[in-house]
Amino acid sequence: MFRMTDKPRTITVYNLSTETGELIGKASVYIPPNTGLPAHCTDIEPPNTVNSKIAVFNPITTSWDVKEDHRGLTVFDINTGKKIYISALGPLPDNVTLLSPTGNYQKWDGKKWVDDAEAERAARKLEMAELKSVLMTQASEAIAPLQDAVELEIASDKEQLQLAAWKKYRVFLNRIDTEASDIIWPERPA
Repeated sequence: MFRMTDKPRTITVYNLSTETGELIGKASVYIPPNTGLPAHCTDIEPPNTVNSKIAVFNPITTSWDVKEDHRGLTVFDINTGKKIYISALGPLPDNVTLLSPTGNYQKWDGKKWVDDAEAERAARKLEMAELKSVLMTQASEAIAPLQDAVELEIASDKEQLQLAAWKKYRVFLNRIDTEASDIIWPERPA
């Protein structure tokens, strides 16, 4: 423990991070008579640490604590499968794993990622419903000017045939059950 003296001396100090108090280095420092230690350091030797642990100085107790250090790790949320980058000292959160999901539709079973057929089915149903909606909109946009031409009695034979083809296409689209596993989409009119 450091004590001031009326004599100059050179001592070993342990430099501390101003943000976390963790050990960031060691240096020999000249201490003039009747002065204290430089800022953000201590002369108390830190404990040895192992991987994933770091020494952090506690200025209140003037002692070292050993804390978990997983900074820089990428872990995965067991509820969502999303990546989380660890940037703070301390233990890993309870809701993460180091294991990466290997697919888009997986869930955590407590020990590993397993395929989630229900989530995959739900995503496929949603994708098919969105596709049906887009195709229905496109069909309606193609029908509108053709229908106008027919109603104004200025439609050519070709436009009348196109209108019939687009309406038929839209009817078949409308009949599609997007929850079916074997959807056969109608052929789009030329």
